[in-house]
Amino acid sequence: LGWIAIFIHFAAQLMWSFSAISATWAAFFNYATLLTAGISFHLSVSEVFNTSRRRAIYLGLVGVPSVLYLVLLLWGPSQSVVYPLLLVVSVGTVVTLSFIQHGSGLYFFSVLAPVMAYCTWAVRAAAGHNPAAGLNFYLSIFFLVAGLLYWRKHRRFSPGAITTSASLVFWGLLFPLSEFLGRPLIVPAHDSVLQDLPMYFVALGMVLTLLENQTERANHVADQYQVLFNGNLAGVYVATLEGTLVDCNTAFVNLYGYETKEQTLALPVSQLYARPDEWKWLADRLRDYGQVVNHECRQRRKDGSTFWILERATIMTGPSGRSLMEGTVIDITKRKESEMALRQSEERFATIFRHSPIGCAVLTLECEFLNVNDRLLNLLGLTAEQIIGRSALELGLFRSKEEQQQLLGKLNSDGQVKDKELEFDDAAGRRHYTRCYANLVRIGERKCIFGMVLDRTEERDLEA
Repeated sequence: LGWIAIFIHFAAQLMWSFSAISATWAAFFNYATLLTAGISFHLSVSEVFNTSRRRAIYLGLVGVPSVLYLVLLLWGPSQSVVYPLLLVVSVGTVVTLSFIQHGSGLYFFSVLAPVMAYCTWAVRAAAGHNPAAGLNFYLSIFFLVAGLLYWRKHRRFSPGAITTSASLVFWGLLFPLSEFLGRPLIVPAHDSVLQDLPMYFVALGMVLTLLENQTERANHVADQYQVLFNGNLAGVYVATLEGTLVDCNTAFVNLYGYETKEQTLALPVSQLYARPDEWKWLADRLRDYGQVVNHECRQRRKDGSTFWILERATIMTGPSGRSLMEGTVIDITKRKESEMALRQSEERFATIFRHSPIGCAVLTLECEFLNVNDRLLNLLGLTAEQIIGRSALELGLFRSKEEQQQLLGKLNSDGQVKDKELEFDDAAGRRHYTRCYANLVRIGERKCIFGMVLDRTEERDLEA
């Protein structure tokens, strides 16, 4: 908004040079645009007026009174009590809110003392025969304070911060200087290079500050990237799609058992894979889809040993515009070994379960069959499809519901049942005399019953 006002300021001067306009209206546009620019520059760096509510207060009690002061000065009476009143309201507003924000510290009083001295002089002059001093005060304070706050905001000895702050301060000093030198205020100074010179330096300084801020942000981002890259516990690497390592972090070097980063970067990426076709698959998939997530594969260390990694890789654009791949690798060897051990254990259990000479079954806590082995299928004379999903009571393994509830009650209280006699008929009607053993087990997140049935029919026949 400040620079829009400055643009209008110069555009209006150019327009007046080609058209006839009264000196009063020319003065209004000249100084109204400067007031708008000063107000905008002040608000853009203010720590006090940094909320919507406080900015509204500033515009209502400082900005509007300054423009009203200009209107009265141009078209109002030469002497009026309104002039000092407007100055007192504006300064009182800024001082009060600044005191609330900063308190009674050294910074507050170091700025307050010269401002109040200048304000006192301006109020006395405005109450007398020189109301133009009040407008000079408004313009001077807007740019002076903006310059001080600009420096306070950036606080660095850089060309942009120094040029902008110094130019704003110099810009603000021009107005009381013109007052003390007796320069007429109301007539626009078209030929005054001194009046316009600070604007050019402020513009240059703000452009430099923008570039400095961009550089500072870029350096900050680069530093953060280096911290994340080098400090990452996972191995991180950057490579070309042709398989040449460009960069890697310390964790990557240690993961593959090399002593230095240079040794690792000297290797082709394919040499790190236990199977070279794994690297080809990864590179081709990256070209097609742009990323690979949760890819598990075996890698090779410097000593020739292999280990498992979980890899994520994406396509990125390098500084020269070349497509590179950035990847992250995590050692999951222990997890893979645990998974393989669990899988082998499950396979062994499944083999034992399936081929056991004793009838075995896994049931729910309501005695519905979830799984059965071949021996129990032979005992019942049924297929797995005819058993799974049906209850033991429905298949006739219990004589009554009370007998089933009795077994479940003992399971819940003791956690197991031993040597329980069961009599049932198979599908062909043959009577079987068995002994049942059951335990409560947990399969995944589910609590189940693991039961074993030992057929004693032949022993009973021999005893008979």
